[in-house]
Amino acid sequence: MTRFFLQRDPILHDKCTCFSKQCQAEMCSTNCFSNGVCNKYLGKCVCFEKYKGKYCQELIPYTIPRKQSIKITLLWGTTGELREGVDQFLLDNSFNPVESGEIQFITKTIVAIKETKALNFRNKSEKTWIEKVQSNLTMEEDDAKRFYFSLSRESQMKRYLGTTSESDREKITWLAVEFHLNVSKHTPPFTMYTDHYWKWKQFVYKLNLRAPSTVGKVVMISDSWTAMDITIGIIISTIESFVTSNAICFISVLLFTGDIALSILTMVAILLIVITLLGTLLGPAFNYTFGAIEAVGVTVFIGMSVDYALHIAHGYHSSQHKTRLEKVRATLTHLGVSILGGAITTGGSAVFLLFCKIYFFLQLGTMMLLNTTYALIYSLGWLCCMLIIIGPTSNICYIYFYAKLPLVILMWIGKKMYSILKRCNCKCVNKPRATDSDSESESETDFI
Repeated sequence: MTRFFLQRDPILHDKCTCFSKQCQAEMCSTNCFSNGVCNKYLGKCVCFEKYKGKYCQELIPYTIPRKQSIKITLLWGTTGELREGVDQFLLDNSFNPVESGEIQFITKTIVAIKETKALNFRNKSEKTWIEKVQSNLTMEEDDAKRFYFSLSRESQMKRYLGTTSESDREKITWLAVEFHLNVSKHTPPFTMYTDHYWKWKQFVYKLNLRAPSTVGKVVMISDSWTAMDITIGIIISTIESFVTSNAICFISVLLFTGDIALSILTMVAILLIVITLLGTLLGPAFNYTFGAIEAVGVTVFIGMSVDYALHIAHGYHSSQHKTRLEKVRATLTHLGVSILGGAITTGGSAVFLLFCKIYFFLQLGTMMLLNTTYALIYSLGWLCCMLIIIGPTSNICYIYFYAKLPLVILMWIGKKMYSILKRCNCKCVNKPRATDSDSESESETDFI
């Protein structure tokens, strides 16, 4: 009966919706969480690959191959500080792992790592060497010490246990345990930092707070963490140098041209050159990885790109013509050949690097040739078109005009004050004076 209603109830907009109660009870109302296709006749979800459950709500866990997974080593027995001038950790003299309580603490730590879902342990059924030893170890404490000492002499265990002789006694100086995560080595560095490294760092920090004094601090070591840190450092330093070099270029262009609008257009052209260059190198065309060469190239090629655009901007600004089209035409007439010749010589010198067998020079030649090509295209093409459309034709954005403005205002005020004083002086000069005859007549009148 239910199937009869299911067949008659409509499926609206390819979604699992229907009207009868029987259909609503059987139909996948969640639309299979977008992880499958709803069978409109059976009212069941047909899950996509990697999903399972009644409504395809569960993701089937994928196990990364061991060789491609991130390997982490937890090291006990050090102070966490490096020796001066040597790439080695300082040993903790209080470390004594063969005590039963300390070994149990390390074993519990391993179990906690497996049970903590956020740490992405690769295979919970896979046992570490210390778990295998502890599960088979049923002897007394003194015998256990001798067993660990004998175990440290085996060649395959030398990377997990370190011993030294003190006063005719052997002592375990450090102990290491390796873990493989269900995370690929090729995870993007910032994703690896936020989703995995930071969680492990917090776990190790809390572990050191509650560790017994005889166990000491644990140090986390991983080649993947080191590569991630180097890559993030390169990216951050590249961004900083990129911003700094762009600021220096903008100031240089502004000092040469004196026009803010013209400087902004020039810097936009330079940014487009660098972005196009990185997109070509890191994209599917060349598929380069972002490394030290690309980081240096981003900053160096900004200086190489500004040369062509600056010539166009300076020629446009120096032109005495009135319209934008005439200014651009005059610029290309006087400087076009020089710019083209400079690009040919720079690109021609880079061509010889393309035949080198050393990858560094091959990559450098490719970057130089592409940068010269894009700089020529954007300078003679994009920048000239933008100058024809919105190029400045007045002094409204000319900084030297505003720099002279206070002086012009002071000169105008001085001129006005001078004219006022001159008028006052003229009135005083033109006022009639009393003569000697007038003064004599006045004295005679007074006498009478």
